[in-house]
Amino acid sequence: MEVVVSTATENAMQIAVRVVKRQFSYFFNYNDKFEEVKSNIERLDNTRKRIHQVNNAEMNAEEIEDDVQHCLKQLDKKIEKYKQFIHDEYHSKTRCSIGFFPNNLSLRYRLGRNATKMVEEMEAEELWNKKFDEVSYRVLPSINSALTNTSYESFASREKTINVCMQALEDSTINMIGLYGVGGVGKTTLVKEVAKKAQEKKLFNVVVMENITRNPNIIKIQGQIAEMLGMRLEEESEIVRADRIRKRLKKEKENTLIILDDLWDGLDLNRLGIPISDENDGSEQDVNDISDSSYDKMEKEELSSDFNNMTEENLSEDHKRCKILLTSRRKQVLCNQMDVKERSTFSVGVLNETEGKTLLKRLAGIHIQNLVYDEKAIEIARMCDGLPIALVSIERKLKNKSSFVWEDVYQQMKKKSFMEGQEPIEFSIKLSYDHLKNEQLKCIFLHCARMGNDALVMDLVKFCIGLGLIQGVHTIGEARNKVNMLIEELKESSLLLESYSSNRFNMHDIVRDVALSISSKEKQMFFMKNGIIDEWPHKDQLERYMSEQSVPV
Repeated sequence: MEVVVSTATENAMQIAVRVVKRQFSYFFNYNDKFEEVKSNIERLDNTRKRIHQVNNAEMNAEEIEDDVQHCLKQLDKKIEKYKQFIHDEYHSKTRCSIGFFPNNLSLRYRLGRNATKMVEEMEAEELWNKKFDEVSYRVLPSINSALTNTSYESFASREKTINVCMQALEDSTINMIGLYGVGGVGKTTLVKEVAKKAQEKKLFNVVVMENITRNPNIIKIQGQIAEMLGMRLEEESEIVRADRIRKRLKKEKENTLIILDDLWDGLDLNRLGIPISDENDGSEQDVNDISDSSYDKMEKEELSSDFNNMTEENLSEDHKRCKILLTSRRKQVLCNQMDVKERSTFSVGVLNETEGKTLLKRLAGIHIQNLVYDEKAIEIARMCDGLPIALVSIERKLKNKSSFVWEDVYQQMKKKSFMEGQEPIEFSIKLSYDHLKNEQLKCIFLHCARMGNDALVMDLVKFCIGLGLIQGVHTIGEARNKVNMLIEELKESSLLLESYSSNRFNMHDIVRDVALSISSKEKQMFFMKNGIIDEWPHKDQLERYMSEQSVPV
């Protein structure tokens, strides 16, 4: 019994000694622990800086991994907490002493105790040793901005077309859907509304929209499709790029809607990498159908077996999740050249007089019943042939204006139409152009028409800097902001459109045709096609152009 009591007493004494030593260490080791906390703050700061890939990833709009985000939050929180401790004003009150002992023992004890606990906490967590294989991942680009239809107006004729499109999208037996109608009738606006409604109904998780244009650039289109799918295509071969896109779409677990807008002629979807089922394909593919002078015979032979598998594989199960929506001006392109079934091909007609009048009055800000405005709105809408693009283009001239202005615009349209043979749609776009506030904005608009579809904002920035069209800017960032403001003005005038990316802009092909006509008739511009100057201008012509167009913002 005495042995047990003796052992217990010894253990209690040892514990008591350790406790007392620890308590005294708060006094005597205070300075060492204080310096240790400062040293560990530097180590944490260095760790924070070491994960510098996070900044690069955020600049590239990539998502940060959850564990990396958690670690960074911990680091920031700890660094802030420990810095507050280091800069606590009470530390200065422990520096002076009375004889051998420091002044304010209770304060020194408390601060020493806190410093010791901080050091132990940091050593236990070892945040400075954190390492990550990956700090970020690329996210699928959002097409929501491109699908924003701020100018969309719902009419009975449009709702009927949207409803039949939605039914076709929900029909598992239909893979391809076609919309056709004259230029400027609103096909692009309508398919955006269809895609928006389809996403709201959770029919599709992934939407890819691409403008094809009259002269399709397959490599460029492939690159933009890949970009919207979150891919990076580094290959130069058209066939290899198509195969990569095809495999990516086959692996897509979510329902995918691919919109190919503005087809002028038939287009082999396999060239783009878009797989189609046998029921809609209607023909057997051969690698030679994608002939190009850049492909040699050996390359074709090596890839032919893989390429032919595009149609030979059983795609019915994989691609019921992938639907294709096409638009064209001609029904023949959709049905005869693209093999879209008659039952899934729908017409987009012009607005009737009542719809045209209603749209024009809404756009122009006329919300009251007024016989004068109603009559002029009907006449102008009739002159615009019920084409929304013409009505939208002309509304800037009419917005919040008196009935006298409406009468003047109508008389101008009649004169241009009957005496000069000018199409109403051309007149309305030209009116929007004339309504731009200065020559600098007009010049930029005309150049945008030469840049093609989905043009890069940075390319326009380079053009503006090169020709001195923007003044008072000192950095590329300032120039880009200035150009973005000008682009917004052109969008507000309905002369430019949204693209699938905020870094790009678009233009309706009818607006482009009018702009090119204006360029050739009125402006001393040297023309470029796809970034290549057709003919270098004479020195006098270039100097005259520069002097006329160098207008400060």
